[in-house]
Amino acid sequence: VPSSLFMIPSLMILALGKNDFNGPLEIGNISSSPSTLGCLSLEENSFNGPISGSISKLVGLWYLDLSFWNTEKGMVDFSIFLHLKSLQTLHLSYLNTRSIVELSLFSHIMSLNDLHLSGINVKISETLSLPSSIETLALSSCNIAVFPKFLQNQTSLYSLDISVNQMEGQVPEWLWSLPALRFVNISQNRFNGFEGSADVIQRSEKVMIDISSNAFQDPFPLLPNSTIYFSGSNNRFSGEIPRAICELVNLDTLVLSNNNFSGSIPRCFQNFNASLSILHLQNNSLSGVFPE
Repeated sequence: VPSSLFMIPSLMILALGKNDFNGPLEIGNISSSPSTLGCLSLEENSFNGPISGSISKLVGLWYLDLSFWNTEKGMVDFSIFLHLKSLQTLHLSYLNTRSIVELSLFSHIMSLNDLHLSGINVKISETLSLPSSIETLALSSCNIAVFPKFLQNQTSLYSLDISVNQMEGQVPEWLWSLPALRFVNISQNRFNGFEGSADVIQRSEKVMIDISSNAFQDPFPLLPNSTIYFSGSNNRFSGEIPRAICELVNLDTLVLSNNNFSGSIPRCFQNFNASLSILHLQNNSLSGVFPE
């Protein structure tokens, strides 16, 4: 990608994602006139080597996606992004870096709405406070061992992905009462239960819940009527499939495979004729006749 691209004075959006561009990226010298570029999308290419500090010159950026940039196990100077004070969306997932990033660094970008850092080792301090404007947070595969307490204050958080980490014990009760949260992915951790009463999740308004590949066991959680997608596969649930699931009139996807469910499938599953698109029940001990 030639540096001359970044010199075009009228250029506002540059979207080159999901191609096979390669080599290093040089922004060039644009300090003589402020850049009008607001959106730079370079994700899923074959760029390699260090991420150029000259990206910090693009001070007009509100959207930046460098996901899957191959730094070749090199270090990333995350402080270069602090110069981008207008950033609303920042995607830095899977940079193939050995750097550890202090999540508190991003607390200085007050306009952030979407932050994606999956696949990067993240350090979270006890006193961390991210901007309250954060709506989407992706911290999958970040080597997180303790449930992040700072999430308790993220009142605008709409979508949370903290899958594929090393968290264990019980999921805190306050997670389900975050007022804006609709999409929750806590799969592939070591959770074994939920804090609070049996209806702690049911009282929320979640749309997508993925608790698969943990160590959850009975009782099976009661789910909110707003649920469209639920995956509880690869856990230790047993006994009969709860009939309460039949009350989820909006359910599109239900994944309960690789558990220890037994008995027959509830007759009320016939209620799903209109809504259910995907049903996975394989590798349990279910028997009998499937409801018509």
